[in-house]
Amino acid sequence: MTIANREATFANQGWYPSQPGVLDRQLAQYSKVSDTNPITACGVVSPHAGYRYSGAVAGALFASVRIPDVVVVLAVNHRGFGHPASVWNGGDWEIPGDTVKINRTVSQAIIQRCPFVQGDTAAHIAEHSAELQLPFLHYHNPKVTTAVICLKLLRKEQCIELGVALAELLTDIAPDSLIVASSDLNHYEDQQTTLMKDQWVIDRMLALDPEGLYETVAHQDVSMCGFVPATVTLAACRSLGANHASLIRHTTSADVSGDFSTVVGYAGIRFVR
Repeated sequence: MTIANREATFANQGWYPSQPGVLDRQLAQYSKVSDTNPITACGVVSPHAGYRYSGAVAGALFASVRIPDVVVVLAVNHRGFGHPASVWNGGDWEIPGDTVKINRTVSQAIIQRCPFVQGDTAAHIAEHSAELQLPFLHYHNPKVTTAVICLKLLRKEQCIELGVALAELLTDIAPDSLIVASSDLNHYEDQQTTLMKDQWVIDRMLALDPEGLYETVAHQDVSMCGFVPATVTLAACRSLGANHASLIRHTTSADVSGDFSTVVGYAGIRFVR
């Protein structure tokens, strides 16, 4: 039986270019950064707005790290469909002009070895936060394969448990791999408030503090949509031995729109060991 691929839904809706040539030129432009020597990282946090707003941040981030052949993308479930912790178990993921292959070995291992995770496609069909990462990954490594996990709200303890389990299985079966947490930062407050709240969560991520990140979002009213994927990624990277984090770039939507009254924050952060 043929398994249907996941279409490039959000390219067709204008979030990023649907024409391969236009997309490649845009990715090349976003990737023109001063650091020409990408380093090996165990994880990153990358934004997922339309490329007009957050593409420059994602581009600088992914140009700063080596993209291995195996990447696990942790997406946030904005729309509420599907299982709370859902690994994509359908076909490959299409991007304009090409396809990113699903790594079925890693995907199946996640289902078997990570707690409370199930195979599911419903959570992913209408979700943009993983899809917007894939063109960047493919641009830097056309051989990249991926496993995609879409996450709803989990308890802090569940995030840590999932991160540790993910680190253990990647150590066993894909030691040369990268974890990508897809997340924007604070949403729809003024520039000054957003910069303040963004800094609170950036500080916790730079401290490699998954518990502190989760608690800051919960107790300081920070509307960071992907704090669950980011918490899981921090826990995984800490378990993998990460000892250093870097902020590659931080902007807000006001840098593009000029509207400082209601903005969204975007940051690119990498974790290395």
